[in-house]
Order: sequence, then structure tokens, then C-alpha cells
Amino acid sequence: MYQGVVILNKEPGFTSFDVVAVCRGIFGQRAVGHTGTLDPMARGVLPICLGRATKLSDLLTSTTKEYEVELELGYTTDTDDCTGQVLTTADPEKLSSITPEQMEEALRRYLGDTLQVPPRYAAIRKDGKKLYEYARAGVEVDMPGRPVTIYEISIRWIRLPKAGFLVRCSKGTYIRSLCRDVGADLGVGAVMTALSRNATSGFTLEDSVTLEELKAAKAAGTLDSYVRPMDALLRQFPAYTCRESARKYLLNGNPLRPEGLEAVEAVSEGDFPLEDGGMYRVYLDGTLAALYRYDAGRNLFMNQKMLMERGNES
Repeated sequence: MYQGVVILNKEPGFTSFDVVAVCRGIFGQRAVGHTGTLDPMARGVLPICLGRATKLSDLLTSTTKEYEVELELGYTTDTDDCTGQVLTTADPEKLSSITPEQMEEALRRYLGDTLQVPPRYAAIRKDGKKLYEYARAGVEVDMPGRPVTIYEISIRWIRLPKAGFLVRCSKGTYIRSLCRDVGADLGVGAVMTALSRNATSGFTLEDSVTLEELKAAKAAGTLDSYVRPMDALLRQFPAYTCRESARKYLLNGNPLRPEGLEAVEAVSEGDFPLEDGGMYRVYLDGTLAALYRYDAGRNLFMNQKMLMERGNES
């Protein structure tokens, strides 16, 4: 079984679940997962976890993401993108009065922390059901705004009624919702017409591979060359190696005392202080064995993710 991560360049027309299904066939295993949905119409970086790396998926959804976006003013849809059913169209005279300066001002209004209402067609859940399930059933759902952060909006071009821009944002940010809200602010409506995820989880488009390339690699017997180790997903966490005195505790997933570990790699240069609640990679004999979280109150490392079979070093 493959253990690790593949950085996929998802093509438009595939859902994230479609990609997982195809990858299960390519790699010949059920243990395959993605690290956060990417809209079917979107292309771009989608890390795919294999084997025990699927345990890490929830950690990777929390990372900063970067998108190239195209927005079009003048109408709204039920999906907040150009693939949906048109709900409203703007008055042509009002639409033609919008200036590039107004467009740029409306976009920049969303820099920083904000509350964002997700699209009606989204995979997040309310009362146990996904939003798109309510939408398909014609049920209106009152969804509260959720806190998100937009770190950067860089205007690439404006050729009204369209505009292209780059967005760097936190987890949970819906670019479709951003486009919808900008259109509402301008009073003419707007939808997302193109989306590319350029970066997530520390990986970029330059690191990625297509499904067709993976299929060709399987045929050529070179599939291994595209599978990165689990470590590649966890570069943001400092690393410790387990001392021999703590080996049995680690292999059984027990808490570890600081004296049972030796710091081997910090994220940045300088001291390597323990951070209450901080996450740390723990290695055994050079192999990534687990993720631990430090509890300052108890002065213990608590097991969070066992990445090696418990009680078995193989």
C-alpha cells in the first residue's frame, strides 16, 4: 500500500470526490483522501493523501490558500458561479456606470477578518446535512456567517464587467461567496467565472501532477516517483526523535515526557522552545512515527496522530 501524498493539479469538471475515486483505481487501494474540496469548475492544487497519510487530512485543510480568480458583474446564480441557474440580471444602465475604481474598492473592502456566508451549494453541514442537499431539495437554509480572513487581494486586470485578481485567504473561505458579496455591494450582482488554486499546504502548481500523468506513470511502472513522504505535509511542525528510553511508550501511543525526546529540527533557526498546544513530529529510527501535542500544564506530549502501527515498528 502506498503511504504518502500526491500533489494533484485537478482539472475542471472533476469534483474532489471524483478525483479520489480515480486515484483509488490508479493506486489500487481504498485508503485515499483529499485535503479539502475544490469546486468542480475549478482547477489547481489538491493534495491527495494515501494510506496512513489520510489521518493528516484535517490538519491540511487549515492552511493558507492562494487563488487566481475571475469575476463577472451583472447577474447572480443559485451557485454563485457561472455554472448555476441565473436568478437575477442587472439593469444595463446601472451596470455600465460601474467604474474600475469602484470595482477595486469593493474587492479591497474584504481584506482582513470578516464574516462570510457560505454558498447555498457547499459541502459544509448544517444539522447533519450538507448545504447542497438542502439546495437540491429546494429548502432555504438560514446559514450564519463564519469567520474567515483574507490576507491579500491583488488586482491582476479589470476589463468591465469582468476582473481578474489573486486572493490569499484562510481555511473556510469561499471565493464564490466573495464574488457574490462584491456584486451585491456594487448593486449589480456578480458570479465567479474562473478559479485556479495556485497554492495550499505549502505546495504550488509547480509541484503538481495531472491525473493523466499519473495514469501514464502507472503504465510505465514509475508511480512511486510521484508519491511524497508524509513528512512533506508536516513541514510547519518542529521535529523530535524518540530516545530509546521512550520507545515502548511511543509505539503504544502513550504520552511522552520531554526527557524521552530529542529536538532534531526546528521550523526556524534559533532556540527550540516548547509551545503549549504546539504540534510536533516525532520520529523513531529515522521514520515518522506520530504527531504529538505538548501540554504545558502536565509537561507531557500527548499523542494526536499515530502514523506507525501501534505496537509494531514495521
